[in-house]
Amino acid sequence: MKAKLSASNLELINRKNQIEELSQKDKANRMEISRLKNENASFSDNNQKLNSEKKQLNNENILLKEEIEHSKKLSEFIYMGYNSDDDYPYTDLGFKIKSDSEIIKISTVNGYLSIISFNEYENFEIPQNAKSAIGGWWAGAGDYFYFIEENGITTIYKGWQDEGQVDAGFHWEKFKEITEY
Repeated sequence: MKAKLSASNLELINRKNQIEELSQKDKANRMEISRLKNENASFSDNNQKLNSEKKQLNNENILLKEEIEHSKKLSEFIYMGYNSDDDYPYTDLGFKIKSDSEIIKISTVNGYLSIISFNEYENFEIPQNAKSAIGGWWAGAGDYFYFIEENGITTIYKGWQDEGQVDAGFHWEKFKEITEY
């Protein structure tokens, strides 16, 4: 009988060990499930962020396409040369009425010029139908240009600002008209 009891006790001990082993595996599985749920939530958050960034990039892409479409033109401002002297830099600004025509010198401007992007036109009081705009600021003053093409006539406008000016604005005036032929 003692042998029977021992065998029975052994069987109970084995079952108890199996139950503990299964319990530990169950605990490990539950921890893994919890970790995977957290990871899934993190992936979901990242996915939402990526979708948001994708929408933003798509919107920026649409704006760039619109700006490129707006900037398609036959005429353009041309940098003819510049003096990079730190005390008195200047840029010679030219204009090309068509891609194969000669360059017409428009002006010599103090400082360095840069293209004004279409989405900045409003800040510079440049009309939306302007084909291109360029300008620069040096030593407290700035010179700016834009052009419009209508009915075979290209009109270049010049504006300026000065840090000491009393009135606001860019003082835009018709600067030059060029008739296409």
